[in-house]
Amino acid sequence: MHSQRTLTRASATAVLSTLLLMACSQAPNAPAGRTRLPEASSPRPNLQALSVGAFVTSDLTTPGNSPTVLAQTLVGSGVTISSASFTGAPQAGGSFMGGLGIIDFGAGVVLSSGNIADIRGPNDSGSVTTAYGNPGDIDLANLSGVNTTDAARLDFQFTPDADTVYFSYVFSSEEYDEFVGSQFNDVFAFYVNGQNCATIGSPAVPVTVNTVNQGTNSSLYVKNNNPAMLNTQMDGLTVTLTCEAPVNKNTLNTLSLRIADGSDYSLDSAVMIKAGSFSTTPPAGDTTPPTITITTPTAGAQYTLGQFVLAAFTCTDEAGGSGVASCVGSTANGAALNTATIGPKTLKVNAADTSGNTASKSANYSVVYPFTGFFQPVDNLPAVNTVKAGSSIPVKFSLGGNQGLNIFAPNFPTSTQMTCDASAIIDPIEETVTAGGSSLSYDAVTNQYVYVWKTDKAWANTCRKLMVKFADGTERVAHFRFSR
Repeated sequence: MHSQRTLTRASATAVLSTLLLMACSQAPNAPAGRTRLPEASSPRPNLQALSVGAFVTSDLTTPGNSPTVLAQTLVGSGVTISSASFTGAPQAGGSFMGGLGIIDFGAGVVLSSGNIADIRGPNDSGSVTTAYGNPGDIDLANLSGVNTTDAARLDFQFTPDADTVYFSYVFSSEEYDEFVGSQFNDVFAFYVNGQNCATIGSPAVPVTVNTVNQGTNSSLYVKNNNPAMLNTQMDGLTVTLTCEAPVNKNTLNTLSLRIADGSDYSLDSAVMIKAGSFSTTPPAGDTTPPTITITTPTAGAQYTLGQFVLAAFTCTDEAGGSGVASCVGSTANGAALNTATIGPKTLKVNAADTSGNTASKSANYSVVYPFTGFFQPVDNLPAVNTVKAGSSIPVKFSLGGNQGLNIFAPNFPTSTQMTCDASAIIDPIEETVTAGGSSLSYDAVTNQYVYVWKTDKAWANTCRKLMVKFADGTERVAHFRFSR
């Protein structure tokens, strides 16, 4: 469901001018740095299976619920926790059950920039908002590039028995799809020892409304409006993503889970973290690397100097896989291949899926001079040129402009004796020049090169093959029969 944001924002106009000034001033700054995010450890939900189970939340106003209980809900093997605390509206944090059919795990901890109770479906509104008027988070503002408001955060210390921790999560938002690419860039982060591990791609970018949507990293996105197929109020959500972060073994480490609205208090977002997934044991998941298909250039393709050719390639993950996280070529898909210089070239494509599986594929091509054949007086194959031995023959050709005089491969042009073919088409050389030896020049008027080939009188009554090999690796040939 959708509605105009201006209607939602109008009701809060009176408070925004004051409260936005507080947006980025309340949270301590975390050290910079990100870790690699392996992506979805399990398939995306079946969009045809509308959940009929009840999605139930229990916020921090519920007796017996506490920050410590939430932290313990997340703990899996290899991790012990202590010193848990929560900052934000008590309705913005809590636990949930009944997630299966909406996401691919049933229970866990949920943080929201609004009220966690509003996550449950059906999706009968495109503008669910709870505005607390609470401050934002400076670190989240730095990640998203906009001021933030109504931040919620769960902090605790933990001791791991290994040097890496993992946990699985899903981000969802009412900002989808109307406000993708806008300043209303709701954001969250998971700071492990001050470094955000809720990132995707290489180079890593934080998971936000603007970095995961129908147009960007679409393999990680599940649309839930027009039509709404999942029993949640959220208009869009990610597939299950997995945070992987280095930690200090057998000593205290810190984890700070945070979420906030971007730019205003309207349209809430939420992040759901899988119960028991905070562990030193990596989650089971996709182990198959993506498939790379390079359409252009084809292997061994040959293009002429300066030719306009667009690179074309795709990266796909297997059915039910975690999805493609990155697909990067040495030339970008849809960009012009390098044909500015002659010689062998390579397009290399690297891909990774969200589970950290990687693949690489290359296609070699070459760039050559735009040679179209020899000009008169030399005839091209299959004709055999006849000429008096000892003559100097002007061998003319074009390379599409002045490419300088260093156009030949070493030790070329050269000729070798060949068997004369009595049935061959013969054509006399109509033009010879006077020269003391072989030489190369460029005629700017005719846009032609002239290689003066000084033949040997001793070649009389023989046939020879002239081989002109260029610096681009191509070899051009003409045949000659010499008379006395």
